[in-house]
Amino acid sequence: MEEAEIANAPISFIIKDDEYENRDRFVSMWTNEEVTVELISTDEEYEIPNFTWKLDDEDIGTGNAENNTISITLNKQQFPETKHKIFIYDEDDKKIGKLVLRFYDPPIVKFDRPNNTQYAGRFFFDRGEVPSLQDYGSYETLQFPWTDEEYYIPVLGLNKNQSANIKVSIENFPNYAKDDRNFKLQIVPNQLEKIFFNNTDDELEYNAEQLADLNEIDIRAEKIIGDESLLINAYIPSIDQTVGAIEYYCKEKVSKEIKLVYVKCADETDYPELPLSELETYLNTNSLNQLFLNISVIISQLTSNYNKSFFEGKDKEFILSVFIHEKYDQAFPIPTTESSDDVYFVSNIQGGTDPAGHLRGQKGGIQLKLSPNTILSKYEVVAHELGHWLGFPEIFNDDGDSPFTFKIHESQGQSDYNFMDYDVTVRNSWYKIQLLNMKLNHDDDE
Repeated sequence: MEEAEIANAPISFIIKDDEYENRDRFVSMWTNEEVTVELISTDEEYEIPNFTWKLDDEDIGTGNAENNTISITLNKQQFPETKHKIFIYDEDDKKIGKLVLRFYDPPIVKFDRPNNTQYAGRFFFDRGEVPSLQDYGSYETLQFPWTDEEYYIPVLGLNKNQSANIKVSIENFPNYAKDDRNFKLQIVPNQLEKIFFNNTDDELEYNAEQLADLNEIDIRAEKIIGDESLLINAYIPSIDQTVGAIEYYCKEKVSKEIKLVYVKCADETDYPELPLSELETYLNTNSLNQLFLNISVIISQLTSNYNKSFFEGKDKEFILSVFIHEKYDQAFPIPTTESSDDVYFVSNIQGGTDPAGHLRGQKGGIQLKLSPNTILSKYEVVAHELGHWLGFPEIFNDDGDSPFTFKIHESQGQSDYNFMDYDVTVRNSWYKIQLLNMKLNHDDDE
């Protein structure tokens, strides 16, 4: 029977204290909750007749003006499809009422950083999407009983008082779910006083319509939480289910000093250009700040005893060893008496296709003149080399110390713009495995 054939009786349905008019729609997640459906008259002169409840085409009970309720369970056993209908038939077997029931699985909430232009390396964010790191167990996970998908929790790191605008995407949330009057989702950390959301120290709460329109939240680091992380959960209280999360870090900053040594050859008149203030700003706002480091750069100068022609055809390791010998009057490597945490030589000698290098986990790096065809900025190159100083290999190599004994990526250019990758258009991020496994004690350099 078509909907047009249903008599427009003055009745409504009451479910969970909400009234639904005749021919209206009730929307709910499958929650396993048992609810009561009550049939009421909306006209004082209309008395509900003896009637039959039908779920789709099946009788599920009878009623009258006094016995006007029926219980249903909001689960897939009773409602296996996303759409069902409750009909009311009078004694003449005529349809006098209808309520459409729409069901859906809980939504999945995913978090991401802004695009590269907006992001620019201002804070730490690891999307949790790297298969080798997933296999390694680098990320926390969520399991959902309604899907086989494994949810790898992304990782956010903020310095104290820093804010991040985080993108939010809602999956598995059909358009009709916006009409779910009982839906509520909270975004709440397990230590509320440590974080502000959207300039408030309270949890965020969204109804179905608000969630459908949600595309970003602002998170501000209010207090340092130490070396451990906390979880920011997207939580649906009605089903006691977490449907998304961010792992969050806010650590004390560690101060490090880098000696930047400008080198000119004997036949050169000018030292190389790598502006101190711009470099220091970049390291502290767009790269090493993500690793909770505070970098101070001090400068010194060295005039080599050799002309540029002496270094032609020599590799960067040889050039670095010469500069160290000239600077410290001792053979490679840098002496332990050097007070700075790192020493980084910068030269106008042409560096070719591989113009920079650094000892892994030790003092001593070098940056030669970059090729004009180099896409990456000279500051991104410095951040990469300082990554070696912190003990990181390239992410497509498996020759690092533990835990960097496996290839994070099989080849170059496959990362999410990681500082330790090659063949990327920009470097602006680190992975959680790098954040948690830096070499910060360089006092034992040899």
